[in-house]
Amino acid sequence: MNTTNSTVHTILGAGQVAKATVAALRERGLPVRVVHKSGTFPKQDGVDVVAADVNNLAQLTAAFKGSAVVYMCAMPAYHRWAHEFDVMMQNVISACEANKSNLVFADNLYMYQESPNAPLTEDTQQQPVTKKGVVRARIANMVLDAHKVGKIKTSIARASDFIGPGIKNSMLGERFFPPLLTGKTVRWFGKPDVAHSYTYVPDFANALVELGVDGQGWGEAWHVPTCVTYTANEVAAQTVALVHQTPKIVPTGAWMLRMVGIFLPAAKEMIEMLPHFESPYVVDDSKWRSRMKSRATPWPEALAATVASFKA
Repeated sequence: MNTTNSTVHTILGAGQVAKATVAALRERGLPVRVVHKSGTFPKQDGVDVVAADVNNLAQLTAAFKGSAVVYMCAMPAYHRWAHEFDVMMQNVISACEANKSNLVFADNLYMYQESPNAPLTEDTQQQPVTKKGVVRARIANMVLDAHKVGKIKTSIARASDFIGPGIKNSMLGERFFPPLLTGKTVRWFGKPDVAHSYTYVPDFANALVELGVDGQGWGEAWHVPTCVTYTANEVAAQTVALVHQTPKIVPTGAWMLRMVGIFLPAAKEMIEMLPHFESPYVVDDSKWRSRMKSRATPWPEALAATVASFKA
């Protein structure tokens, strides 16, 4: 592995996972570079920001210069995955190869077949039943193939649906906590009484950094440390107990998303993901716990920090 404390760690993207990864790297005292199209990012000591278009290989290659590790935390808009994700990932791999940089990819779990009767492990069969799952499986294979053929060192960190301070575009995000905290009704996508695993975003970031810095997981995919599994009703009850409200949560089906999708393409794209929230969706992170150091933040702490961020 070519990583040293004097070599920059580059993050592609500027969303919540990217920001959390910046924080995790800075906690280790490592110099950080953030790369994304606009070139804007909150100013921080030890963090440089570079503007580069991920679809422009020359720009991306220049932006990655001197990078020990690149953390791929960017993705196209939800409704453009099928048209843009492959080119984006190929450019990232090529730019890493040109700079002899290692690559850690922030991935999700869409590539697995539905598994309502058993937890998802890294060995769960990859038979995606959604368009987005097919895309995710394909680009993950691109990442691992780059390692197998010796182009670069790569690893993949896979997270479930997010929870965490400032996380908006998640089931446990701005459509969930603000209504609960103000005594209003949450309209839940799917069935609120089925178990679902969630990943606390700071834990995801710590896992990405552990893979990139410690270098013990190259050539493999990993389920990152994941918070305990709860139903939406349980999370709602725990949340309102912190603020002395009464939980109000009702299920919402595909019909509502179809209506909203007329105006918001991203909402329409969520329809095919509905089965993930209509049957148990449980993640097994035992491989990580058996070989890696970082652990999931205790659930009460993760929930309290998230609730506090939405109350602020």
